[in-house]
Amino acid sequence: PHRTDPIWSKELAPGVLYVQYNAVDAGVVGDTAAAVTAYARRPGFRRVVLDVRHNGGGDNRTYAPLLDALRAPPVSRHLAVIVGRATFSAAMNFVDDVARATKATFVGEPTGGRPSFYGDVSDVVLPHSRIVVHVSARYWPSPVPNDRRDALRTDVPVALTSADWLAGRDPALAAAAR
Repeated sequence: PHRTDPIWSKELAPGVLYVQYNAVDAGVVGDTAAAVTAYARRPGFRRVVLDVRHNGGGDNRTYAPLLDALRAPPVSRHLAVIVGRATFSAAMNFVDDVARATKATFVGEPTGGRPSFYGDVSDVVLPHSRIVVHVSARYWPSPVPNDRRDALRTDVPVALTSADWLAGRDPALAAAAR
């Protein structure tokens, strides 16, 4: 129901905060980062579940406040990150940074993007047909030298089947919340 919201959160169960991060976008993470930090200080805090399965990217320069909140000791040790085939571009940079900066458990399917990729799309109008094509204009290398991974693999692989989807079940979220 919140897939068009760049980021939102709710308490799933006592002590478990769910954050769905759908777009790496300017100005959207500050309040949620503060909420994560405050939630982790509450008595009974157990876990933060961060869902980036539907995040196709955005602006890499905007996620630092959320990354800082996630790398803080109370959250870093109790963080589950759900990724999937639609996690790519700036969201891939974000989850790769989360993987290196925290003790997160990754749940779900491998990411749709790789740690090193071409991005920052520019529109080009073909001169004769006037068709607009989108061309990646910048290479984003992984901070890890010679990183040849084709995706970020999960610690807890959970595939979404058509039967699960049709029944309204979310096995990745169930696994991450445990």
